[in-house]
Amino acid sequence: MNIRTKLVLIIMFIILVATLPISYLMLEKAEKDIVLSVLEKQKMVGEVLVNLTKNFLLNSGVDIESTKLDLKEIKFFFEPEFKRGLVYADSILLSEKSQYNGMILNQVQNKKKNLNFLESWNSSETHISSKELNEIFLMHEKVITFLDKSSGEEFFEYIKIQRLSNGIPICASRVFFSKSIALKEIYKQKKISYTYIILALFIVGIFGIFASRIFTKPFFNLMYGIKKIESGDLTYQVPIKSSDEFGLLASSFNSMSSKLFKNINKLKKVNLDLEYASKLKDEFLANTSHELRTPIHGIVGITDSILDGVTGEINNELRSNLNMILSSGRRLATLVDDILDLSRLRENKINLKISKVDVRIIVDQIFSILSMTMTHKNFLKNNDIPEYLSFINADENRIYQIFMNLLTNAFKFTEIGSVTVSAYEDLEKNKIVYTIVDTGIGISEDKYDSIFESFEQADGSIERKYGGTGLGLPISKKLIELHDGNIWVESKVGIGSNFYVSFDKVENDKLLDYKDQNKEISIDSYNNYENHYQYNDLEKVDKNSKKEKKVLIVDDEVVNIQVLINNLSLIGYEISVAKSGKEALEKIKKETLPDIVLLDVMMPEMSGFDVCKIIRKDWSQYQLPVLMLTAKKGTEDVIYGLKCGANDYITKPFSKSELLTRVENLIKLKEGVEHYKTLSILQEELDVASSIQKAILPKSTPSLNGIDISFGYKSAAEIGGDFVGFHQVDNRKVGLFIADVAGHGVPAALISSMLKVIFNFEIIDYASTPDKFMFEFNNELCKDTHERFVTACYGFINLEKMKITTSNAGHWPIIILRTNEIIQINAKGVFMGILENVIYDVTEFDLLVGDRVVFYTDGIIEERSVDDEMFGEERFFDLIKNGKSLSPDKFIKLLYDNLIEFTAKNENERESFEDDITFIVADIISS
Repeated sequence: MNIRTKLVLIIMFIILVATLPISYLMLEKAEKDIVLSVLEKQKMVGEVLVNLTKNFLLNSGVDIESTKLDLKEIKFFFEPEFKRGLVYADSILLSEKSQYNGMILNQVQNKKKNLNFLESWNSSETHISSKELNEIFLMHEKVITFLDKSSGEEFFEYIKIQRLSNGIPICASRVFFSKSIALKEIYKQKKISYTYIILALFIVGIFGIFASRIFTKPFFNLMYGIKKIESGDLTYQVPIKSSDEFGLLASSFNSMSSKLFKNINKLKKVNLDLEYASKLKDEFLANTSHELRTPIHGIVGITDSILDGVTGEINNELRSNLNMILSSGRRLATLVDDILDLSRLRENKINLKISKVDVRIIVDQIFSILSMTMTHKNFLKNNDIPEYLSFINADENRIYQIFMNLLTNAFKFTEIGSVTVSAYEDLEKNKIVYTIVDTGIGISEDKYDSIFESFEQADGSIERKYGGTGLGLPISKKLIELHDGNIWVESKVGIGSNFYVSFDKVENDKLLDYKDQNKEISIDSYNNYENHYQYNDLEKVDKNSKKEKKVLIVDDEVVNIQVLINNLSLIGYEISVAKSGKEALEKIKKETLPDIVLLDVMMPEMSGFDVCKIIRKDWSQYQLPVLMLTAKKGTEDVIYGLKCGANDYITKPFSKSELLTRVENLIKLKEGVEHYKTLSILQEELDVASSIQKAILPKSTPSLNGIDISFGYKSAAEIGGDFVGFHQVDNRKVGLFIADVAGHGVPAALISSMLKVIFNFEIIDYASTPDKFMFEFNNELCKDTHERFVTACYGFINLEKMKITTSNAGHWPIIILRTNEIIQINAKGVFMGILENVIYDVTEFDLLVGDRVVFYTDGIIEERSVDDEMFGEERFFDLIKNGKSLSPDKFIKLLYDNLIEFTAKNENERESFEDDITFIVADIISS
């Protein structure tokens, strides 16, 4: 018998022998794991049910009938659990009043399962017996296993009691799981496995006789060597005692492990060196940025406040000098940002926020700014962009940055003549081309390529006559390319230069809706040039109206403190100062509670992050708003600051008007919440909720090739807390998000505003993976929702693959209208905001050209007529089919008109529904 035959017999023997204990142990372990999983799931269901019951009771003012209706609407939450073993669950009201004590608020039962033990309880239809009430308190938070004697079936019972803050019990939940249902599949597998084990024992007995005679030691030595290698011991050498196949194999194995050991050590060293170098680079950029921003912030802030008259009247000569200092400070801030932008561009860390942009207005603003900062330049400035070529879909802040860099260069290198901006259509490429023409020094042809490289200028002399870092054009080029555009130059030395910038031409009907000029500016794309036109109203504020508002400044830098005092004193706030985190906490506890805290992040002994965490232990975000101030503006710093409890985050150097606007908004938000809690001014509460809700809704929809997207929102009389979010990855991929917050008014609107913050930060990393996005979103939401739950649905559409991938958190499913067929896509998932670390399912669906994709909240389904008839799914589905020929925006109007007609509301009540009604409609128009 040769070695191959021996090896075959040995392997067969090992496999058969290993099968016996492993299969049995695996089944036993699987059964235990399933039981543990069922018990954890049972506890989760019980805790969710009792928490929802408590929330519904408190939100409705302990309105029993309203609570019962609310509990009925969550029945779909339990449906997935029937397959896992859930057979019965109920909600019990606990009260000191006998007529309410033991009242059954809600029951859920698996209709496919006969539960004989329920009949033995002798409960009435509305209340449980006193014996059962006593058992509830005895078995609180315990899992009890009992046997139903009539059926011989084993069940698990779990009871959870929920109490008020003063310890008084208010409600309880009981949850029953069937062991036979939960272990149905494992029981089948056991029967099959036992048969297999008997057969395997017979085979093993036969082969054992032959295997005992085979020399197996070389093989075991080799296997041992493999295990040593797997455990990380790459120095182990297999002993060689023969020259047969096993001996040759062992020799080759030893040679391989030696080489592997050497190569891995080399790779580890290289990786450590690379990681260290990368860490040094990141630390250098972060620290340098912080150290530069603080003094720059001081220079700009104090100079600006002196010019505004904080120290009294100043003469013209001094004003001129101060304007030069202010201009130089802002220029220095811009240079620091240029260096950081270049680093982000190289690492692909800049994300565009696409909206409708008016290039003509941006050029006018830049002309005004540059004319003020370069007063010695007397050439002509011409903005000849035609109105019909003025609009593009782009990131407004980045377009501003691009044209600021190009026009700054044109102004810098031009002494006489003119600087002209115009535009024309490139019909062949379907592009709009913007031209910046100057009569400056010009660029030699051999420099055309190099000027778009970092730290290069057309003038290469040692003195670098015109100054600058040479970063403006490289940054502009990369930003233009991010917009799928292009930039090139034509020039003659001594005559002037023509710069050409091209962007995709967009038809008027596909331009993004652009209604709000004061739109959000992301921290990551923040531009340091002031937009004074956005904040002019602040200059007119009556100082006397602010004297009762107290601001606490927390900063260890004297310059920073002075800047803030100068800016805030101009508008009349009462100011208190703390130079450390410890001093700030003492002031907050011992003195009158401030209306807002301006908190610096980088301080000795205790950072602003730590101070904010301590503040949040005693005061909520709405009792004491915190605005964080820092020279760091990385996304990770912003996210961490918000996680620590900050309401808002502003980076240095910031403009006076931006600071005052954010302080004013946070104080107004605090006042709105206080009015809501006291219920003293109901209309003011609704106004605050409405303004918050309108502010968080998207100002426009994404513009992609191959898909037409629209959304609609009509608020309820008390504002329901719906939220819509979009994230465009590129021209072929987009994420669509819709959510509904439980409850109404300011609390729901505030949770909705949190949804927007969390959505903006989490979507960047998880746009294409809905399950991971929903997982991270839920964990962030759970930290500060005060037990309010949120239903949500996220779908990622990839037109390159013609697929939609979705995850759902207790929300209505996505509807696909294909020809005349309604298809519902749902990935079952638990509500958000209650339990952390929830795993969400993900579902993928193939799309076809002509499909209509519809996201919606429950407002339309639950809207009622004057006869109390519900609108319902059937009417909704028929409406979707009937409106298939309409465009998305006209279809949404059809939905609202039908709702108004159904509810018989008159023209004056068109905006008033029982709940928010929100839709996203996306038509797949090409592949």
